[in-house]
Amino acid sequence: MVRPFISDHGVLAAGGTIRLANSVSVQRGRILVTRVSRRVVPSFQVIEYLRAFLFGRLGWNKFGGNLIKSGAFSLFQRISLLATRRYAHNTVGEDMELVVRLRRHAIEQGFPGKVVFVPDPATWTEAP
Repeated sequence: MVRPFISDHGVLAAGGTIRLANSVSVQRGRILVTRVSRRVVPSFQVIEYLRAFLFGRLGWNKFGGNLIKSGAFSLFQRISLLATRRYAHNTVGEDMELVVRLRRHAIEQGFPGKVVFVPDPATWTEAP
C-alpha cells in the first residue's frame, strides 16, 4: 500500500483489494481455506467485489479516474487529509466525497494529485 506514495509524491490516496470472508475458514485471524458460497446471493457478492476491485478500479488507474477508496482498506497522504478536514459524516458516500475534496485541494495547490488502486494487498470483510 505504501509503494505508490514512495514512488510518486503526487499520490493522495491508495486503496487495496477487499475480499469477502463469508464462506472462508478463519482461525485466529488467519485465512485457512477460501471458497465461494453455494448460495446464489453470496456468490454474486463475491463476483461483484472481484469485478469492482480487480477490473473496475484497476482499469480506472490507467486513466487517473479512481474516485472511491474503500474506508475498510485505504491509506491517505496525511497532510492532504488533514487539509481537507477528514471524512464528512453527513453523507452516505463519504469515501467518494473525501476523494473529491482531496483532488480539489490538490488542484487548488497546483498539482494534480493521484488516487490509486493497488491490487496486491487484500483485506477480508463479511458482507450482509
